[in-house]
Amino acid sequence: MSAPVALLRRAQVGLIVGCGESMKVTAEDVKRWTGWPNITEHVRKGSHRILLWKWDYKYLEIRINPDNPDYFPIEILFDSSGGLIHVAFASWHDHFDHLGDPADEIAAAMNSIRDLVSGNSYLLESLDANGVPIKCRMIESSSSFSETASIHMRTKAIGRTRMVSFNTEPTEQPSTQQDPREAVDTTHASQG
Repeated sequence: MSAPVALLRRAQVGLIVGCGESMKVTAEDVKRWTGWPNITEHVRKGSHRILLWKWDYKYLEIRINPDNPDYFPIEILFDSSGGLIHVAFASWHDHFDHLGDPADEIAAAMNSIRDLVSGNSYLLESLDANGVPIKCRMIESSSSFSETASIHMRTKAIGRTRMVSFNTEPTEQPSTQQDPREAVDTTHASQG
């Protein structure tokens, strides 16, 4: 990523740190960056064990809470040094580690979060027959739900699609796609 693009991304969230530097993000920072008032932070402590190895961990979880507790929150998880672990919303999550610089990762995450909170983007989930998400994608709100859903579902027939926006009730749409394996060839039916 070019230096001007990285600086622009950081400036969009008011994050001014040098390349390779990390910073400690707080709930107050997220409130300022998103404009959302209901944000909490929790420290997760514990230990992992694999065979003979054991290590302790301490994570900071910042949660952006919707007005209705039945709706999905946005969760941001940081390691003890302030590095971004991931951002999660409903069935979607992203590590933003493809950017390679801790400040760029945090800036990109905050921009995505701000888009979710402001309604500029939403999550499109494809659900299996039991209602379990099997595929999801972040979509800009300017896209129409039905057009995006049909594009999203072309790879295979899926029971239904759910649109999840922050601070709103998820909405579902039944699949209009037919599984090609179940399609009946009717092109020669009238020639009989």
